[in-house]
Amino acid sequence: MAPKTVRFSTELQTVLPLPPSPAGSNSSTLSASPGILTPPNPFSPLAGSPMQTDNASFKIDDIHSILRLRSRPKFHFDVSRNPATTLSLAQELSADIRAEPATVPPVPVIILVSKYLPWAVDVQSSSEGEDAYVSVADVLGGLHCALRIRVTDAEFQIQVNKEEIMAAFEARWRRVAEEEGALAGESEREKGLMRVDFLRGNLKFVGLSTEKLGKNVLRFSVRP
Repeated sequence: MAPKTVRFSTELQTVLPLPPSPAGSNSSTLSASPGILTPPNPFSPLAGSPMQTDNASFKIDDIHSILRLRSRPKFHFDVSRNPATTLSLAQELSADIRAEPATVPPVPVIILVSKYLPWAVDVQSSSEGEDAYVSVADVLGGLHCALRIRVTDAEFQIQVNKEEIMAAFEARWRRVAEEEGALAGESEREKGLMRVDFLRGNLKFVGLSTEKLGKNVLRFSVRP
């Protein structure tokens, strides 16, 4: 049986087991927190999968210039933050650019990999139909959603950089506390380790590049 592709929403926190409490939390699940209804997400509630699916391979000849790897990215994107709120007003990412295909030619699914992650991220088009393609918005929103998945204890225990991962986790929830208050920081801490912490503090998105692993596999790069 082929593995399933899981869809994530930037408005909800996916419920996954917590590892034995590096965060000091006894909670094993997390319900979506109630909040104020927001307008439609300009970076779309996209697909992000913790594993590569058996989708057909699609040849990619080029990457949208706004997403292409470069020493000076054309926009600032912290992958730990929701692009729907942090990038909505970015002049470099107008509504038209967000809706443009992320690749040339347009493809319906892209697999993202990183040297920091033992998982691949399966980003699918947020639209439907035969001509559906992964947009610029899909890439940014899907990457953020996939990195918000909780890490299991088994996934954490096999890592060789545990101290760096834990330091990144602590820095992340403490930053939330500083910016949003102690209660928000504690809430973030209780959610436990997430895949974004495996980036070990390298949170600044610097672009995509082609990857020899497959025709529609792209590498995403980040730095401190």
